[in-house]
Amino acid sequence: MKKSNAKWVLAAIALAAAVSRTPLTAVGVLQGPIREGTGLSYSAMGLLTTIPVVMYILSALGIGRLKVRFGLPAVMAGGLTVLSAGLLLRSWGGAAGLFLGTACIGVGISTVNVLIPAAIKAYFPNRVGAVTGFYSICMYLATAAAAALAVPLYSRTGSWRLTLCTWLPFALAGTAVWLFQRSGGEAGRTDTSMDLNRVLRRPITWLLALMMGSQSIVYYSVTAWLPAILGSHGFSDGLAGRFTSVCHLGGFLGSVVCTVALARLKRQSVFCFLIGSGFCTEMALLALGQSAAVLLVGAVLLGACCSSSLSAINCIAALRSSDPEETAGMIAVVQTAGYPLAAVGPVLMGRLYDVTASWLPALAIMAAAGAAYAAAGVKAGGSHG
Repeated sequence: MKKSNAKWVLAAIALAAAVSRTPLTAVGVLQGPIREGTGLSYSAMGLLTTIPVVMYILSALGIGRLKVRFGLPAVMAGGLTVLSAGLLLRSWGGAAGLFLGTACIGVGISTVNVLIPAAIKAYFPNRVGAVTGFYSICMYLATAAAAALAVPLYSRTGSWRLTLCTWLPFALAGTAVWLFQRSGGEAGRTDTSMDLNRVLRRPITWLLALMMGSQSIVYYSVTAWLPAILGSHGFSDGLAGRFTSVCHLGGFLGSVVCTVALARLKRQSVFCFLIGSGFCTEMALLALGQSAAVLLVGAVLLGACCSSSLSAINCIAALRSSDPEETAGMIAVVQTAGYPLAAVGPVLMGRLYDVTASWLPALAIMAAAGAAYAAAGVKAGGSHG
């Protein structure tokens, strides 16, 4: 690929990364103003977190098929257009628009999740690790910025609606750049069809699905119940807020380490083992909960493991697939099979606490999920099939 075209593709990947999590991050930070402005209950607010996960599951396989029919740039641009419409609907469409817009945002993010590994495979087949790490860095920089800027922007504008639309220009710019790729290059489109049956028969697909499910249940469950876990140890809500901020910092640091590691490693087994072990260590720290300083260090570890775990899955899928169509199909299956655990994880943890009046059983299950990630990652990272 020509250097000039490569720069445009990297810009397109960076813009997609910028909106792959930020539309949801700001909602978590501004839950109070949104509830006050809409009159929604806490359970209804919880749907704003659940709906995107459901849309990831429902839309992933369809996105993979659309990529084969219309080409990667066109489908990516379409997904970012849907995401842009979702941002506007969520802010300005009333109560119904809040939920419909959130569903559209989920479809847009799912498009990015499925197609970015395929784009990296198509445009940078010899630099999969490095570009996957670049995508991860962009994603976590944007996520940290969204968490840090949401409250100041809300304070300045006095409008949660405007604040939630902060990332709309990035989505629109991403749409334009991906459309430019549609007219300017052929790397995103091949004549190969996606053989879903072959993808389903490959053992590595199910290893990656187990990795996706494991990291999803840890990330979504722990972040959902973190204030309650810290509160059970006598720590304040302020510490939970600092934990979340430091966790974003850990995500950025993890993405930097991930970039270096994935660019240099021919096999990802040891790297995946370290990620899974990091999840287990974090659950032990949360179970003990004796020192705020230790917990904040653990926040860095948790953020680093969460960012690296997803990047490792994307990188392995791109490296072990034969073409971009198979990459997209593999990620679609992995996402469809793995994300249901993200939806049930927080409910499971809450139910276990209701029954046992302790967070230890739930944290033990999260540690087991970390061990499952390590075991599957060791096999997938060294696999050829």
